[in-house]
Amino acid sequence: MSRRKKPASIVGLIVLALIGYAVKRWMPKSGSQTSPSGPHGTTQDGKSVFDDAVRAKRSKVWGTSEAVVVKMLPTDTRGDKHQQWLARLPSGHVVKFAHNIDVAPTVPLRKGDRFTFRGRFEYNIKGGVVHWTHRDSRGRQGGWIDFDGKRYR
Repeated sequence: MSRRKKPASIVGLIVLALIGYAVKRWMPKSGSQTSPSGPHGTTQDGKSVFDDAVRAKRSKVWGTSEAVVVKMLPTDTRGDKHQQWLARLPSGHVVKFAHNIDVAPTVPLRKGDRFTFRGRFEYNIKGGVVHWTHRDSRGRQGGWIDFDGKRYR
């Protein structure tokens, strides 16, 4: 029995398929970038990168947006203290905010208040949480909350 050689074109296709798989597997997904995709963390259609992250169930998404307070929650005092509240994004999605008040000042928010923020979104089964809304003492990317003419970071 003689062995047949595989045509070079089949080997080439296999190599291309493996490269495509590797790129898809190890490259960050669209929307999961560590910096905003457009001005103030908006996508090209003007929506918040956070709205896209909620819909796509993505985490580690940095961006800037605005929101309206839906409900103030009790301060989390376990470990670093976090001021917590629920807020509605422009899309209508409601997400939790966890603002570290051991690092940044408390924001005097109440239900119905509108604020602008920069932070990092992490998806969870309840919709997600925005955190890192404060400066980073180690010089890495940090966030903030703008409310009533003052920046809290």
